[in-house]
Amino acid sequence: KAMAFNYGTDFVIGSYQDHAALADFARHVHVVTTEFENVPAETAEALIGAGARVAPTPNALAIAQDRFDEKSYFLSAGIATPPFKAIASQDDLDAAIAEIGAPAILKTRRLGYDGRGQIRIKSATDAAGAYEKLKEVTRGKVVRKEDLHALIHSLAIPQADKDRLLAMTPASYVGLAAQLALRA
Repeated sequence: KAMAFNYGTDFVIGSYQDHAALADFARHVHVVTTEFENVPAETAEALIGAGARVAPTPNALAIAQDRFDEKSYFLSAGIATPPFKAIASQDDLDAAIAEIGAPAILKTRRLGYDGRGQIRIKSATDAAGAYEKLKEVTRGKVVRKEDLHALIHSLAIPQADKDRLLAMTPASYVGLAAQLALRA
């Protein structure tokens, strides 16, 4: 259950894209906050459109969801950051390493977390092929059932939650995700 589940009187279950559920939710709350930055900015916009006060704002969420935009924003606000460059190809990476140097970390712009979506580059020679390695991990790949199950088995969560995750299929995902959200 959600941490507040035992203390609430009303609950709304729906996806981030379910505008009817979002509007219903907005009617029952004074303020909406997020626990992590990957809530779609469009969801925050829909909640605001339905009359809720939302923090962080949709713009703040959008900036936080893209590492390059986030670091660029920090610089524009006078907040120091390590040197960084937008990387869209191996040539971009090679040029960035030549300019910035190593060690460095190549990161996905979006959705990486806790070291996932990152490649450590200890020297310029480590940069060779790093963009393609990261691209291989993050884009256009089919996630094999065996790999997903291995990941689920490695999680430090109760066995009952592992069993629920292992039972998910594309057809059942949304429904089970909503149920698991109530348990979180």
